Amino acid sequence: QSKLTPTSLLLQRAKDILFPPPIRVLSHNVWWKNEDMDNVATHLTQPWGYVEELTCLQQCLGYDVACLQECTGTFLRMLDDKLPASHTLWAAQTCGGRYWAVLVYDRNRFEQIDVPWYGCFKLNNGQLDKGRPAVAGVLRDRRLGRYMIVASVHAPHYNDTPYRLSPNLAHFMREAL
Repeated sequence: QSKLTPTSLLLQRAKDILFPPPIRVLSHNVWWKNEDMDNVATHLTQPWGYVEELTCLQQCLGYDVACLQECTGTFLRMLDDKLPASHTLWAAQTCGGRYWAVLVYDRNRFEQIDVPWYGCFKLNNGQLDKGRPAVAGVLRDRRLGRYMIVASVHAPHYNDTPYRLSPNLAHFMREAL
């Protein structure tokens, strides 16, 4: 068994900087093709495993950040109950919509910087779309000290014409900072 020495710590830090560990992200529309919400919640709280019951997620290689769209209140409560203490959950139900945008991250890997921002997509005419919630915030990677903006967004589909994706994403990022 190796001992932690100043030299071994320095070598590990250099390795992390030269070969940064990947950030594993799961983005998933929970409502779409998932009739059994309990299986989805279980899947998301078991970061290393294989869950055959899920039709749209065949393998889970673990995640550092999970962005979930179209979550119901029931699913949100289930997920919150099943999350290990090492994970934090942000949830946005904004502008009067019935679904939630959820972001879950591993606190062992990331530190939350400031408070998350909660909002929703804007139509081209500037009105808020109650069916498109978003949550965004800034996290610091504890291993590398790098900062990143993360967002869980229920983005419109390419054929939804009253939206423009880029201005909305830019708005979310500005608000998160």
